[in-house]
Amino acid sequence: MLLRRVLLHVRQQNWFAVLLDFVIVVVGVFIGVQVANWNETQKQQLLYHDAYQRVNQEVSNNIKSIRAVQNYYRKRLPAVQRVIETLRTCGADGGSIENIEATFPVVMNYSQILLSVRDIELLLSNNSFLAFQHTELRTRLSELANYTRFYELELASKTAEMKDTSFLNQLASGPLLGSPEDNIKSIKDGAVGSQELIRKHRFKESLDKVCKNEVILRKYFGWEEAVYFQVVVGQMAVEHFERELTYLKGAYPTEK
Repeated sequence: MLLRRVLLHVRQQNWFAVLLDFVIVVVGVFIGVQVANWNETQKQQLLYHDAYQRVNQEVSNNIKSIRAVQNYYRKRLPAVQRVIETLRTCGADGGSIENIEATFPVVMNYSQILLSVRDIELLLSNNSFLAFQHTELRTRLSELANYTRFYELELASKTAEMKDTSFLNQLASGPLLGSPEDNIKSIKDGAVGSQELIRKHRFKESLDKVCKNEVILRKYFGWEEAVYFQVVVGQMAVEHFERELTYLKGAYPTEK
């Protein structure tokens, strides 16, 4: 229809009408492009909003993960430290070898902090989201990802010390206690998951020799040191993550 009208105006040499038709076409195309761009921007902004919410949730989950492991070790640390004193004094504190053996399930077990930076990395790597991020925000997100990865590596190193099984060579194994299903039931009933659910272990030597055994001492003192790292350094990480989470919520409100 418009093309037919333009041709008619050309044949009539009505150049003003031709110019007007041309302006109408250009304006129409311009408006169409702008509407398409606006729609695409709105779509990307919604996607960014969802991705940003996931980043906040990821940081919040990391905080919860650290706190859960901190609480796990806080509950078990006092019992282990009491038997460490028995080992350190070779029983002069009144503790017995049975008290030490009772802590085997605890020192054989470990709870690992699992952290994630996946959503932060996805947000930073999506070029479509650049328009919604100012320089300071991108810097803070990048530094947060680096901090999280570094802390997780340090945690993995300390957890590896807890996994050391050379300690078991110093122990005598008892008879089989039950099937894997029995283990599952015990854990669901509140037992600490460890090798002690499979076979009970006892020291091969008396307390006066056990308290001088370097492998045993390294296991207990190493466990204590690793726990302090999880709790103390973990608290510093929690406070850092909380500060960053507060900043992120202020930098781009996620409530719509």
